[in-house]
Amino acid sequence: MKVYIFGVKDKFDFADPKPIDDFHDEMYHGYNLRGKIDNNEIIYVIGDEILAPLKLVKNVYNIGEIFMPGRMNVVVSSKLKDELSGLPNIKYHEVEYYKLFEYPFCENDFSFKNIKGYDYIPYNFAQKVRGNNRLKCKIDSFFEIISYKYKDIVNNFNNLSEYNLAMDNSEEFYIEKLGLSVELIEKHPILWCRKYIINEIVYNVLKPYFNPYYFWVKEFDLADDSNPKSKLVI
Repeated sequence: MKVYIFGVKDKFDFADPKPIDDFHDEMYHGYNLRGKIDNNEIIYVIGDEILAPLKLVKNVYNIGEIFMPGRMNVVVSSKLKDELSGLPNIKYHEVEYYKLFEYPFCENDFSFKNIKGYDYIPYNFAQKVRGNNRLKCKIDSFFEIISYKYKDIVNNFNNLSEYNLAMDNSEEFYIEKLGLSVELIEKHPILWCRKYIINEIVYNVLKPYFNPYYFWVKEFDLADDSNPKSKLVI
């Protein structure tokens, strides 16, 4: 049995062969203004039941099929939603476009810092860019994925095997002891436990669309032992 863990890459890691900074990160992932513009006091964390749609501020230039605005729930295109349809215990909420704009940018290119009036705080930069509602016709519909938290479902299963998994893109930090089984992973193909845990079916759907500048993905073969080493696959 294989499981996969994915997360958003850290910014400012210039040891990475694909370096990005705040500007690239926010131009790719966008912003989530839910609760910030409608006086909604509810603070959501990943895995919570959603009562209000994600309000997206997004650059549509070379828009990806998968992104995580504000490090909240992962957002996928309707194309990926359709490919994941039929898998159990996954809900989808269509996002609302609060502001869309189209601003060219390129990874590994930091020349934008020389633009007159550039503000190093990315959201300030996005606020100054004029929105264009007509861009809604140019892009796909996108959906926030709502999946269960591992801690909320694990006690529903018996005969679990324990594994020590590094829930980070290294092998040294955030080691979690998780009880897993084939049944659990089949019934909950997407779970949240510090990072996203997905099964092989979900990974094969998402794999072509993970942008390696912005995401990392690790593979664990649980057939190895209770301390399986990971393989960085993206």
